[in-house]
Amino acid sequence: MGSQLTDTDPARTRTPRQLQRKRALDKESQRRKRERQRAHVQQIEKELHDARQEIHNLRLIIQDMKGQPQPGTQGIDSVRSSAHDSCPPQLESPVSVKTASTVTPCTHRSLSPQPEHKEQLIECFCEPQTHESFSECFEKTVFASVIEWNSRSILLAAVYILAYRILRYRFFPSVETHNDVPEWLRSTDIQDKIPHALYIDFVQFPRLRNAMVLGLVNIDSIREQFDADFGRHLSVNWPVSEALLVTDSSRNTILNPKFERHICTQENWTLDSVFATKYPHIAPLIV
Repeated sequence: MGSQLTDTDPARTRTPRQLQRKRALDKESQRRKRERQRAHVQQIEKELHDARQEIHNLRLIIQDMKGQPQPGTQGIDSVRSSAHDSCPPQLESPVSVKTASTVTPCTHRSLSPQPEHKEQLIECFCEPQTHESFSECFEKTVFASVIEWNSRSILLAAVYILAYRILRYRFFPSVETHNDVPEWLRSTDIQDKIPHALYIDFVQFPRLRNAMVLGLVNIDSIREQFDADFGRHLSVNWPVSEALLVTDSSRNTILNPKFERHICTQENWTLDSVFATKYPHIAPLIV
């Protein structure tokens, strides 16, 4: 009845009807696979588009924040000068290679693992000092550029530090990098389970993040104005009496250790009453 058994081949033999059904099932399986692949590609394209839009919006926020220097920034000029002297940024890509015997390696440490091939050094952005890897050179150049191109803002420094911690965990996930992100700034269960815009992960208020992910707070139609207002009225409440930069025992100028502890405390991040008045439906989510 639809199958045959032989002494030489005990395996089940399919009838023409069964083979036809199998081919139909295989064809349907391939069709569904192609649909999943197309959906995956479309999702990637959407995420790339959202990321480009996010970069554009962040640039607008930074431009708005540039015109708002805050007190307590004494000493930043010395760090700016030090970064320039040790590693002046150039807008050229490293294209040639020098041997290790002809250059003096830069002693600046990198967060990235160092390559084993130390017999060659790239001609990096930081001439005449030369780094051993492109990632180290790029990292140093980015830090120098951040200091050079942005205003002396306590708030901007705080935002950069926490954004750096979030991104470091995303790119290099580990227990150490996870613990380095303040608990209140880590992804909530809602963020982990529901796809959402990238910028939401950098909002300092967990309840507001959840509401934005769930669609309870929709700012799409006023996004640019909202971002500008958010950056203008956000504060980290660093005491005016405290110096941002201090001198350590070796007479090196360093970031005040109290500053990172301060910005990692959720209660120190606030949005003022002007913001609450303009966005009354959001005010309960930022306390």
